[in-house]
Amino acid sequence: MKGSKFFYLVVAAAILAVAAWYLHRSEKSSWQERALPSGADLLAAVPVNDIAVVALRGPDGGTVTLRRGEGGWIVEERAGYPADFGKIADFVRKLSVLKALQSVPVAEVDRGALALRVPGEGVPAEEACTVVELSDASGGDIASLLLGKIHHTSPVGMRPEMGAAATGRYVMTGRESVSAYLVAEAFTDLRASPSALIDAAFVRPGSVRRLEVTAEGKGRSWTLEREMPGAPWKLAGAKPDELLDVSKLMSLDSLLGGMSVSDAPDGLGDARVRPLEEAPVTVVAETFEGLRYAFTIGEGAGDNLPVKVAVQTLPEATAATAAAGPSPDPTSDEIAKESDTKPTARDRKLAEAGRFMDRVVFVPRNFIEIFLKPRAALLASPVPKPLPVASAPPKKK
Repeated sequence: MKGSKFFYLVVAAAILAVAAWYLHRSEKSSWQERALPSGADLLAAVPVNDIAVVALRGPDGGTVTLRRGEGGWIVEERAGYPADFGKIADFVRKLSVLKALQSVPVAEVDRGALALRVPGEGVPAEEACTVVELSDASGGDIASLLLGKIHHTSPVGMRPEMGAAATGRYVMTGRESVSAYLVAEAFTDLRASPSALIDAAFVRPGSVRRLEVTAEGKGRSWTLEREMPGAPWKLAGAKPDELLDVSKLMSLDSLLGGMSVSDAPDGLGDARVRPLEEAPVTVVAETFEGLRYAFTIGEGAGDNLPVKVAVQTLPEATAATAAAGPSPDPTSDEIAKESDTKPTARDRKLAEAGRFMDRVVFVPRNFIEIFLKPRAALLASPVPKPLPVASAPPKKK
């Protein structure tokens, strides 16, 4: 290579180095001008009361849209099923007080390391963020946020792999392009999943006095009864040699009182609802408060089964209330006491169940597994009879 050519190559390399240095300095200067100081509110100007839509898009492509209407918040992807207002309010509150603990300059090539790439085709899930978009009732944009990698901190003297705790998260506001921020909120419970944000509350029948289970076409029917709350259950029509396995029924009250909604159909064509028509099991529960709950359970193979519920007042309870009538010549104290007790517990339960009229929900199998068992599964195993002892032959004299 001639000396002149070598000289030109050296000059060109020097020019490229200077250009790279200048570009880096420009980017750094730009970041320093745009970055928020430590302790600053990231979403200080967000009008919290105007938020009417919260849209989430997760790293795996899952989406959920929460919308505020006249009747409260709903989940659009679940055919307008009620959303968990407590979770929404808590999330919005955390966003409104989110503070920058540390500013981090981030170029486009660095976003993957902090899981701040927008989910899309070709973006690995471990590099993608959760996109949060807030809008008002008219659809106008209020704010957007990218939730990236969770920051973990280990106790002093402990290795990270032995017990690191989630203490923050890297985020990026929608209007920032070169600055990420470490915040103290990790948002570990946030998932862009409709089932994670529906209202999980379900009916709670209370103390049941009679329980009748019927599985049409399967020969599985049985009835349990008891005389008072907390009393032992009795199997209707039990034969003398049939004894209930008490251990299998000890959790029955807690199961009936703890049922929750795990998901809701996404529309009329949701295939998960088919077992309600193909393999229904009916459970009628009559309570000591005078209510009759009728549950229709679709028997399927999944972990969450479709359930419909209807409730009505027992005829004898209505008759007893009417027969009692108002107190003769009630005093002002009696009237005040009566008004304080309204609505009654029975009225509240009727209103609670009214939310689910004409609705199908999915309930975890572990709450209703016992109602899918045959009658024989409730019985204690028979005690085996002892084998006869063979008599010893007489000794010869």
